[in-house]
Amino acid sequence: MPRLFLGTYVDESSQLALEQLARSNTKLETTWNCRIKWSKPNQFHLTWIFFGDIEPAKTDELTHLVDQVIKTKQQKFQLHPEESSLTYKKLQCWFNSNTPSLIAIVPDKIENKLLTYFPEVRLQLADCAADSVRLQAKRPFRPHITLARIAGFENRSPNLPLGINDEMPLEVIDGLNTLLPLKQPLKKVSLIESKEIAGSHQYKTIADFSIF
Repeated sequence: MPRLFLGTYVDESSQLALEQLARSNTKLETTWNCRIKWSKPNQFHLTWIFFGDIEPAKTDELTHLVDQVIKTKQQKFQLHPEESSLTYKKLQCWFNSNTPSLIAIVPDKIENKLLTYFPEVRLQLADCAADSVRLQAKRPFRPHITLARIAGFENRSPNLPLGINDEMPLEVIDGLNTLLPLKQPLKKVSLIESKEIAGSHQYKTIADFSIF
């Protein structure tokens, strides 16, 4: 069954720049004492809300609902391009059940309108999420772009350079400090399907929705 989420991709030039990080940091697995799986260039994105496993027959219904919600927010918020972007400046390690799970870049602040816009969109769509992820869909929004997923701690201790709030110095990933700050304009949001094919997740855009 396909997994669906609502998200906004970074632009092509940023995708290519972020892809270069994997090529420039081949020794990180040894340094951090863990396995690292870097995101593919066409998969760097901001996730608005994760719906989980959705039956194909319900995809059209979800697409229609997302369209209605985004159009309603267009009228209410009347966002302009200059107030509809995120600027990523920090590097963090995120945990799952107290185990390091992913490395992400995060914004240092969010525009005032977006602070309300994102939660309202998520709240109206949260009940559409699969039962297994519905609680996750209702949690506070934490915008980020996943650079890599990390694993392999079963028989070894990770050596991650964690600071306050699980932040990491930009210098630990070679080349990252020259890419940040990275600005992501939010011109549209997409309903995206993720399928696992031969052990790799493949993304397919189901529909795009203009934010303006």
